[in-house]
Amino acid sequence: MNQNIHQVNQKKIRRYKVAGAALAAAGLILIIIAMVTSSGSFTPLALLGLIMAIAGIAMFVIKLKEEKAYAKYLEQELNRPKSMAEKLAQQQAETVDAEQLHKEPRDTAIAQKSHVGLGMLGAAIGCLAGAVIWAFILGQGYITVFGGIIMILLSFGGYKLLSRNLGAQGMATSVGMSVLVLPFATYGGFMWYLNNILPSYRGWSFAEKWRQTWGLFREYEIMGDFFKCIGNGYLFMIAAAIAVYSLLRRFEK
Repeated sequence: MNQNIHQVNQKKIRRYKVAGAALAAAGLILIIIAMVTSSGSFTPLALLGLIMAIAGIAMFVIKLKEEKAYAKYLEQELNRPKSMAEKLAQQQAETVDAEQLHKEPRDTAIAQKSHVGLGMLGAAIGCLAGAVIWAFILGQGYITVFGGIIMILLSFGGYKLLSRNLGAQGMATSVGMSVLVLPFATYGGFMWYLNNILPSYRGWSFAEKWRQTWGLFREYEIMGDFFKCIGNGYLFMIAAAIAVYSLLRRFEK
């Protein structure tokens, strides 16, 4: 039993490390995008990326130290002399039927694996649904802060609906998907908007629109609005994710 508890704790620490690394990577990507598109100047989007990168690196370092400390504790516990009561309890545990002892962890692992896969599918479906809603709102000419919130909440909901357990791993998966999809959804929303206001634009093929829209941003001086939408989307997406995480932690206590 204790061994199973230790394994669960170690997996939980590793998940937080992965989440921290993913957050740091997303922040670095934002910084690079902001610097490249703004001629090296520091913009609010770059500031958001810097905050995400620092938070992700801090989470990763903290969990790395926690992982090392936990491994040292387990090593000390393994080498600690056992009392007669502990030895007796260990002997009694070893007499438990081997088939029953291994059946439950095996079934649980299989169920968790399938749930994680279903959760990722649900997160992807929810994320794409949120991206369509976000693009539709932008297509109507509205710059709103709710797009990122809608996307992350639908992604969380999709993961929870199919896996039945959100958890840190589900939240990290949903956030990662949403962070990657948001710029493409924003670009698609602006394509939708240009299609509504420019008659000549409507005759282009989708591939032509995808290639030429970036140039139209500069021509019509809406490049700033594009990155403002992305920055607002990321900012409120992360805020919503933190709020959901805080609520889940509160209910777990």
